[in-house]
Amino acid sequence: MDTISLSFHKDFKRFKLEFSHPNIKYLSFSPQLGYVLGFENSNMVMHNEIAKYGSDLRGGFSSFAVYSRGLTENMIVGNSLSSLLRVVSVSGATPGEYHEKIYDSPIYIRVLPKEINEIEIELRTMDGGRLVPFAFGT
Repeated sequence: MDTISLSFHKDFKRFKLEFSHPNIKYLSFSPQLGYVLGFENSNMVMHNEIAKYGSDLRGGFSSFAVYSRGLTENMIVGNSLSSLLRVVSVSGATPGEYHEKIYDSPIYIRVLPKEINEIEIELRTMDGGRLVPFAFGT
C-alpha cells in the first residue's frame, strides 16, 4: 500500500518523513508547518528525511508585544520608535487555559492625552509584527 508516514522519534526528538509511492520525489509543507515540525527546507522534504531541528509546537510563538497607539510617548525599540507597552512571555502556558503573569517591575512611560475616552490595544508577534491570531476565547 502506498503511504505517507510522519513519525516522531523519541530518541533524538525529531520528526521523520517516509513515503513509499515511486512517483513521489518529495513533499512540500507550508513554511509554518515546516518550522513546527523542524524541517530545514519545508518546500522539499525528501523520503526518509529526519528533521534538522526539534519540533516547536508553539510555532515560534513564545512571546508577544502589547501596543497602544496615541496613549503614551513612543519609546526606542530596536532601531525605531514604537508605542510598546510591554513584551509578554507565554512560555509554560497551556493552550485553552488562563495564564496569569504579575509584573513587579513597571515600565514608566509618559501618558500623552489629558483625557482618555477609549484605549485601543494591539497584540503583535515578535517575529514580524503580525497581529496575534486567537483561535478561541475573547
